[in-house]
Amino acid sequence: KSFADCSICPLINELSCLLETNCEGNLNKVDIIFIAENPGKTEVEDLNPRPLIGKAGKTFRKQFEDFKLDKLNYLITNVVLCQTLVVKKKQDY
Repeated sequence: KSFADCSICPLINELSCLLETNCEGNLNKVDIIFIAENPGKTEVEDLNPRPLIGKAGKTFRKQFEDFKLDKLNYLITNVVLCQTLVVKKKQDY
């Protein structure tokens, strides 16, 4: 079985955030791609789910703006598109 088939993954119904780009409709014009590991709780629970808006994302986005990378055609995504963090309840330990 292929690992690229999301429909067979047990995480298919979990929350996700796919990408953020300023090249809407034409990803062929992307100049730079940033790839994070996977979305955290902050990213998927936000009203506008997008990669790198949590604690690590705040650091990334400060540098992203300081170096004016937001002026380039960019795409920000994750290697893993769905939220894989399962929070265990206290009784599960």
